[in-house]
Amino acid sequence: MADVQAFVDAPGDRDVAVAEVFTDDMFAELEQILRVVFEATHVEAVASIWKDDLRKRTIVDGFLKDETLGKKRLASMPDRVTNTILQADGSAAMRPAVINCYPNADLGSAASWWKAWKSFMFTTKVAKNADEPAKPVYQLLLPIKRSKYPALTEAEEAASLPLQMVAGAVFDAILVHMMNSVAPETWQPLRQELCSALNAGKGARTSEILEKTYADADVLFLQETASAFAASIKKGALGEAYHVVAPAAADPKRDQNSLVLLSKARFPDASSIKHIDALKDLEDAPVAPGDLVVASANDAAGAPHVFASFHG
Repeated sequence: MADVQAFVDAPGDRDVAVAEVFTDDMFAELEQILRVVFEATHVEAVASIWKDDLRKRTIVDGFLKDETLGKKRLASMPDRVTNTILQADGSAAMRPAVINCYPNADLGSAASWWKAWKSFMFTTKVAKNADEPAKPVYQLLLPIKRSKYPALTEAEEAASLPLQMVAGAVFDAILVHMMNSVAPETWQPLRQELCSALNAGKGARTSEILEKTYADADVLFLQETASAFAASIKKGALGEAYHVVAPAAADPKRDQNSLVLLSKARFPDASSIKHIDALKDLEDAPVAPGDLVVASANDAAGAPHVFASFHG
């Protein structure tokens, strides 16, 4: 960990150009795929951004630590959507990356990572809802809107889908390069140990904490929950004790949904629970689908209440 921190804090001559880590050949392969799955004009704009900007940046100071790039969410948004995808059957599909519990191909070289990354993004199909057909992972990505992330330029907003693919690939390539530079023999076994200890059964443990620690709560407000998590708690002990109120426009792609859980003992009348569209009169509100849920309900004494759960 100290070696990774030193790499980020003071990379020195290790702060090489992006094109030395995510190479022009890699970009050319990715561009060819993007021209098939996205609008050609947008991909051409991304190719210009790569040539004139991204490839020339340095991997640490110019990319990982660049505040403006961070504000645009071009790398963090695709990571959020594709890092760990909870599927309708209860399984998890994980992007080949350093920052998750990806269990499959060896990521000990740029070549092995790149092969696995391309296959995952464009060949692997996932099904987040049982009533929808499986689709390639890249189709989960959502456009990034300037109304919510004003650091984006108009051109970047228009091309945000293919641009996310490039920025996300660069981000993952940098982290793989960094880990294989500082701990080539140990980082993957160590990650597996941590994942086994901390991540396995995360959803079940989260439910257990809510059930035991907060069993006496009349209302629970949850944010950034996966669609699969909401579905699972409805079927378990939490679903027996609480009404699970999800956004009317919950977003199964981003898995960043807010929830309100209302105690059935305190709020026994499910028919009194009504969704409130708090955004209908707010144009261009910086709120994405699933971020906000607002609902009214009457308690056992008939007293009305309004509840809101929000993730900004």
